[in-house]
Amino acid sequence: MRTLAVGTIMVDILAVGLDAVASPGEVVYTTVDTRLGGHPIDVAIDLVDLGRSPDSVAVAAAVGRGPFGSFVRDALAPYGFRTYLQDVEEEDTGRNMVLEVTGEDRRFHLDPGANWWLRSDHVMAAIDEWRPDLLTVRPGYSGIDLHLAEILAPLTDVVVMLDLMKPHPDRPVDYVSPALRLADIVHCNEREALINTGATTLDEAVKVFLDAGVRLVLVTSGEQGAHAFAEGRRVSQAPFEVDTVDATGCGDAFCAGVVDYLREQPAPHLDGLGVDELTELLVRAQAVGASAATAVGCVGGVSASKVGSLLAEQGDSVRERTIEREGP
Repeated sequence: MRTLAVGTIMVDILAVGLDAVASPGEVVYTTVDTRLGGHPIDVAIDLVDLGRSPDSVAVAAAVGRGPFGSFVRDALAPYGFRTYLQDVEEEDTGRNMVLEVTGEDRRFHLDPGANWWLRSDHVMAAIDEWRPDLLTVRPGYSGIDLHLAEILAPLTDVVVMLDLMKPHPDRPVDYVSPALRLADIVHCNEREALINTGATTLDEAVKVFLDAGVRLVLVTSGEQGAHAFAEGRRVSQAPFEVDTVDATGCGDAFCAGVVDYLREQPAPHLDGLGVDELTELLVRAQAVGASAATAVGCVGGVSASKVGSLLAEQGDSVRERTIEREGP
C-alpha cells in the first residue's frame, strides 16, 4: 500500500517544560530544541519508524532557501523515503515556535514560509508519478488550500485522508468544504471540527462531514481519548496513559497509526466498518499518538517497540473502555 503525505513542512523550535512564559523584558533560561515537523514529514517518518518500508512512503511539500531548507533535506535523507520537494527561492522554510509551559497546552507561533507557495501542479505531478493507494493531506496554510478539489477529483481509486487544523486567517472559513465530498477520512480535534464546519457542537460538525460524503470521521481529544464516526455509528475510546514529555506531533502520529492499521488489512476498506474494526483502528492510532508524547519533538517518541509495548500493556484495558453509541 503506497502512501503519499502532502502538506506543510515546518521546522519546530521548541521550548518545553517551561515554568512560565517570560514577562516583557524578562530573561528565562531554558533548553531550546530544533526539530523536524509538519504533517507529511511526521507521518512519513512515523511510518518508517513503525517498520514500514521506505519504498512505500513518499512526501510532497515545499521548502525554502537558507539554513532551514538545508536542515530539512539533511534530516530527511537517512529515512530513505521518496521526497517531492518544491524549492521556493523567495521564502524561508516554514517555522513553528512552540512554547510549552508545564501543565498547560502548547502555544504555537507559525510562519508558513515556503508552504504558502506550494503549487497544486507540483502535488499533482507527485501523485501522477508516485501513484499512491492512500493520500493524506494537511491543508490550512499552504498554497494548495484553495485547490484541494482540483487535486482530489481525479483520485477515484485512492483513499484520501484530510487532516484539518485551524486555517490561516487569510483563508475563507469554508475553504475546505468543496473538498469534503472527495475525502474518505477526516481527522481533527473538536475545536478544529467546529472551526472548519461552523457548527456549534461536535455532533453537528460530524454530521456536516458525513453528509458531505466523508466515510470515516476521527476526532482526537488528547488525554480524553478519541472518537470514530461512520454510517450512524460512534465509537468513543479512553486514552492510553503515558508520561507526557511533549505533545507536539501526537495528532500526526495518530494519523500515521490510522495509515499503519489500514496498510495491514488484507483488503483495506472503509464501507460498512463494524464496531470491532473501528475499535481496533482507534486502539492502533491512539497507541501511536501516545508514543509521540513520550519524547521532545514530533517524531522522537514513535517506534515499533514502544507502540508494541503500549498495546501489550494497555491495549486490552483501552478496548474494554470503548463505548459504542449512536452517531449523529
